[in-house]
Amino acid sequence: MIPAPIPINGDREHLSLIIDQSGVVRLLSAMLEQPVSGSIDLALEFDLCLEAGLAFSRLTKILATGLNDDASLLQSPAALSSLSTGLIHLLLENVPHRFSGALARQPTLPSPRHIRRAIDFMQANLSQSISISDIAQASQVGIRSLQEGFKRFKGMSPMAYLANLRLEAVHRDLIMANSATTVATIAQKWGFTHQGRFSGDYRKSYGCLPSQTLRSGHSSDPDGR
Repeated sequence: MIPAPIPINGDREHLSLIIDQSGVVRLLSAMLEQPVSGSIDLALEFDLCLEAGLAFSRLTKILATGLNDDASLLQSPAALSSLSTGLIHLLLENVPHRFSGALARQPTLPSPRHIRRAIDFMQANLSQSISISDIAQASQVGIRSLQEGFKRFKGMSPMAYLANLRLEAVHRDLIMANSATTVATIAQKWGFTHQGRFSGDYRKSYGCLPSQTLRSGHSSDPDGR
């Protein structure tokens, strides 16, 4: 995140703020407690006259001063990181984007530690065959406590949450696949062996068939494949 003064028409100057997309994706993934892929599609305008916009503007000026004028933030990486994270939070929570609805549905309380442990285990073993017992053991609670925790904080069972993570991985691979790759190959890679059921679940989540996503990815190939 690099704020820099850019002179425009003589004495006038504007403050530009460059935000690394990977940082936005990492923070959004942490806020949603699930991987994020594809374009975030942030709206192109942020009203700086509204309360959130004013806060964003003030923080940006503080960041610019601390990096350019008095350079105080260069001596305090922790403060610099906190200010940068705060600016990204303001953007994600106040500027419409593709994941705004998902953020709004997030519980106000953070997930308990055992839920986070379970999700970390799922993400580390997405392509492996894992059971509810494996997840419960990794989260260090019993199966019943795990199921109740997921129902309360995620609105679904642990295995349904795992299936959603795997669908997201399939979706990402379909977009990035080359023309020689098949839907079945990608689906099997992420543990989907029943093609009919997989296609139905994918369509419910993404509004199209997996084969359509695969063709869409090919159509954007710069070589026309």
